[in-house]
Amino acid sequence: MWRRLARLAAAYGDQPIRMSQVELAQGAGTIRETASRVLQAGVRDGLLALERGAIHVIDRAAVARRAGL
Repeated sequence: MWRRLARLAAAYGDQPIRMSQVELAQGAGTIRETASRVLQAGVRDGLLALERGAIHVIDRAAVARRAGL
């Protein structure tokens, strides 16, 4: 999940990532519940902000570190 988020963040730049948790999970090869847990951890740690249908990456470098990139 973190790797998928890091790649999307790099592609979208400062723009929000417009996709649902289901779409994100499918792209990462996991289920929505796992995507939700990862996204909530990112929000809790100040790396992400969520709104309906969009993910805002606040700290791209930290997301990339979590992804091991």
